[in-house]
Amino acid sequence: MAFVFTPLFTDNFQRPNEEPLNPANWSVPGAADLAVVSHLCVGQVSTGGGVETYKGSVIPPDQYTAATLNQFGLTSELDVFIRANAATTTGYRATLLANGDGTGSVQLDDAATQLPLAGPVLIGTISLGDVLETWAVGTSIFVSYNGAQVLSTTNVLYASGRPALRMLFTAVQTDTSVSLFVTGSVANAVPVLPYSEPDCRNYGQFPNNSVNVNQTLTYTVPAHPSYVAPVDSRVAKPVASGTYPQNSRTPGTFGPGE
Repeated sequence: MAFVFTPLFTDNFQRPNEEPLNPANWSVPGAADLAVVSHLCVGQVSTGGGVETYKGSVIPPDQYTAATLNQFGLTSELDVFIRANAATTTGYRATLLANGDGTGSVQLDDAATQLPLAGPVLIGTISLGDVLETWAVGTSIFVSYNGAQVLSTTNVLYASGRPALRMLFTAVQTDTSVSLFVTGSVANAVPVLPYSEPDCRNYGQFPNNSVNVNQTLTYTVPAHPSYVAPVDSRVAKPVASGTYPQNSRTPGTFGPGE
């Protein structure tokens, strides 16, 4: 299944250090916020992480959220939400969990219960620039890692809500950091059908006949047998008139008149 993603808000955190995030677009649902440090999004020092929801504009119910990793510690966690409430206590949450050896696992949770709806699935070594993404179209929920879909499920718990970002670290604040956050709308892609050359013949008199080459119909020649031979349909046909030359030569031995 193919999808079309339309970004409606992007935050690359290229601004002076701040905590919490810019209140024009972000809100803090609880005690722990997020911050910008050296042009990267990080968690709050005193709490070992933080979470904030996007509030800048209304994102359609069929929505997606993606976060690009800059750093991910051996015991870190990163969450991206869709259809969450302002407190991020409801909604769907794609979670990237460190396995302690440089690899990670991804699962899809119900934010209210924090129980998996799909997964976990091992995604291998975590690297700079990796992208965790989740999206919903109707009741279908999906998770991808680096552009490859890794999880999907069907669920009717949450029909709309906000995107959000959450991260946790255990030692140093910059152990977990995000360089880019993107959210927007998503829709099923319209399938591209094979093109067929239009048949411009009068198929009432000429049966359709075509050649199928790589799923493209090319109309070439009429089907056989062809239509009946044409007839003169004129009501008043012209009548021959006038004087025509006559053969006046007499027969001969060696030829006419010889």
